[in-house]
Amino acid sequence: MVELKQHILFALLLYLLQLTRGQESSVKNLVCYYDMESSQRYGYASFTSKYLNQSVKYCSHVVYASAHMDAKTYDIYLPVKNQIADSYKPRNLKKLKPQLKVYLSIGGDRDDKDSYGPLKYLHFLESSDYYHRRFITKTMEILHMYQFDGLDLALPLPRNTPQDESNLGAFLKDINPMGGGEGRKAETANVQYRHVYSKFVTELKKECDKNKFDLTMTVLPNVNSSDYYDVAEIHKHFKFINLFAFDFNTPERSPSKADYSAPLYFNPHQNRLPYANADFQIKYWLQQGCPAKKLNLGIATYGRAWKLTTRSGLSGKPIVEDTDGPGGYGNNSLLSWPSICRQLSHQRRNERPLTERTDTSYGNYAFRPANARNAGGIWISYDGPKFAATKVSYAKQKDLGGVVIYDLSRDDFRGLCHNIEFPILKSIREKLIESQPKQTAVIRSRPKSAKTLIRPAARQSRNNDILKGIVNTANILSIWTPQ
Repeated sequence: MVELKQHILFALLLYLLQLTRGQESSVKNLVCYYDMESSQRYGYASFTSKYLNQSVKYCSHVVYASAHMDAKTYDIYLPVKNQIADSYKPRNLKKLKPQLKVYLSIGGDRDDKDSYGPLKYLHFLESSDYYHRRFITKTMEILHMYQFDGLDLALPLPRNTPQDESNLGAFLKDINPMGGGEGRKAETANVQYRHVYSKFVTELKKECDKNKFDLTMTVLPNVNSSDYYDVAEIHKHFKFINLFAFDFNTPERSPSKADYSAPLYFNPHQNRLPYANADFQIKYWLQQGCPAKKLNLGIATYGRAWKLTTRSGLSGKPIVEDTDGPGGYGNNSLLSWPSICRQLSHQRRNERPLTERTDTSYGNYAFRPANARNAGGIWISYDGPKFAATKVSYAKQKDLGGVVIYDLSRDDFRGLCHNIEFPILKSIREKLIESQPKQTAVIRSRPKSAKTLIRPAARQSRNNDILKGIVNTANILSIWTPQ
């Protein structure tokens, strides 16, 4: 009887351990970027604290984007008026969701628009230890002041330039698959930056640990990872790494050719760049030694719009030639999801509708050919709620740490299109927590002919009930067992 009791207890404890591990491994990050300047927009685009508060229940982390760097002093500052207002402070979000982690991001896409451009960050990395220590000290002060939980490094380092699709361009792609652009330096030219970046990150990590702050990293679109990051070395210092795998193709980068801005996989036709897709970026970081659990796949809540001309044709199938730069509002290519959704066929009333197409390997696009007066033509590449879910499935298949959404304020947070608030965020969340088909576990105890079938618990809360059952079983068996 003693032997039987021991086998039953061992089997139940083993099952509980496997169940707990299985639930932990299924937990995925949903990192939500919040643009701090979005509250200053006008009208329906104003992203107030009300909507920020509503979004956090879906997010595991919220990243405030972004603090910028002064090119002369290397001090960081917040680009919003009056800093961060009380209603937007991290502590208020954590009252709504105590387990939420709130980080401050440094850098971002808009911090390379001054006269110094991205070179200021290279100059900073090459600067003396004095400036590094000064930067780190000032950063720790801001994190403490606003009660952030950590820091996200999103340095806008120099980007790959759009490549001339010629015979020479095709040759360059073969010899440098992570590169791009005519006259691009050989890969070895920027190896020095790997060392200085690794050195700086090591210093920063020590100070974050001392102050009990998390440290994460975001790789911005079109930054050449092989130039600046020693992946095998730096991943050890980061809690996770966000890969912004979108904006590979934009009207600003390629004004005369429209193509998928955030393809999931490589399309080998029409001489496309082999690295300009999410799958390549993920595989590169994995091959360089970064654990899959540390990677979050980036998904954009906006699309990119090109202006079609009469020379662009009628099919809309990418790559579309003879486009005329940005096709959005005010000569801007970026269109938020509600702006796109309301232009689709089921939403239009007074203008010609857009025709929508989806390719499960690359993404969505919608278009309207130009009229006889060469006006009204537009071609938009975007993900939307459904294709965002497709990318989540990809992240789960690769066993990544999760996904990162950029950003909350470009989603349809007011529910203007289908009366559903945050449709992309909700679609991502639903796919992340979607469970795999349940499997029946068979636990054997002696004799081998005896089988106990136990189905995995659907929720973590049942673990306590199972543990209580084990304790009760042990008590009962102790009564049965002769002393």
